[in-house]
Amino acid sequence: MPEGAARRFAFLAGTAEYPAIADATLASVPADLEAMRELLVDHFGYEIAGGEPLLNPTSHALRLALSDWFVAEERTPDDLVVIYYSGHGIVTRRAALHLVTHDSRMRQLPATALSANELALHFIPEDEDGRRPVLPAGVFVMLDTCYAGAGAANVASMAAQLHAQASDGTTVFALACSRPREEADEGVFTVALSEVLRNESGKLGNTQQELLSPLDVHKALNAYFAERGLRQRAELSGVNMRVLAFWPNQRNAAPVPPGLDVTVQEAMRTGAVESGWQRADPAIELARVPGAFTGRETALAELTAWLATPADRTLRVVTGAPGSGKSTLLREVLGDGGETDVAIRARGRTRADVAALI
Repeated sequence: MPEGAARRFAFLAGTAEYPAIADATLASVPADLEAMRELLVDHFGYEIAGGEPLLNPTSHALRLALSDWFVAEERTPDDLVVIYYSGHGIVTRRAALHLVTHDSRMRQLPATALSANELALHFIPEDEDGRRPVLPAGVFVMLDTCYAGAGAANVASMAAQLHAQASDGTTVFALACSRPREEADEGVFTVALSEVLRNESGKLGNTQQELLSPLDVHKALNAYFAERGLRQRAELSGVNMRVLAFWPNQRNAAPVPPGLDVTVQEAMRTGAVESGWQRADPAIELARVPGAFTGRETALAELTAWLATPADRTLRVVTGAPGSGKSTLLREVLGDGGETDVAIRARGRTRADVAALI
């Protein structure tokens, strides 16, 4: 492994048997764990965290195994970890998803199951004797349970709180196999994920793109579900979302064309620029690529005319659905400066930060 390269780990756990809950057996869980092991270890070269997947762990065993990995002395700031859980998920009255384990009891879930909020607490361990723990570069949580969307939101929310307290740069993604109020079909998610990430159809990425964007993986999963008439839909949440080396692109074969500045080269490498087209991607801030802008001529003309009319003191607000091209349009309007006095990228900044920059 090259010096400084990310080490990638897979923490795999799932529960098939629930002795204290009637008619709750999930026969698909062992196959789900094996499918994830084959995908992550055999195909992508991950190491199994803890040596082997956890099948039918108790809530205590699951908590301890997670904690042991995150506080281990061998952690480095380049580490990446995928945390996958397959089993039952139950949302309580407080909208918290609980991962049901081998010892779980329905009337004692806070004590006998692992909540998604608690799961996120392991990502940033407490300081010990004034010594700050070494934190991984990225954590990618995959919840393969019913109502998993609630858990993904829980993980992202708690991770955001921890980031605010610790000023930490760890990237956290939380991918749910189903929406917050939606049951999941057994065994479907691992099959879909394997097909999407192996990318044998070549639908994801381009030949200059080294890494697959989690945003694109999310979209491809839902396209897979829709094409097969499946009702469930995946959801993706995250904090400090950067494109890291979780999913190398199997199509990557050609070098990035010479003559581009380093920002555009990085954008192409991570998939934020594809075939000369700029795509909105919160994981990376793109440079402007001359000649890459197409479409939205009416909006562009209106905005440039407004900027060129000093007497017009009204405001303009650009709105649109995620991925519709708002950022691309604004980058084209701003260009190399022109009539613009100041341009601030507000993502990740507080109101006080923006005011100070102005």
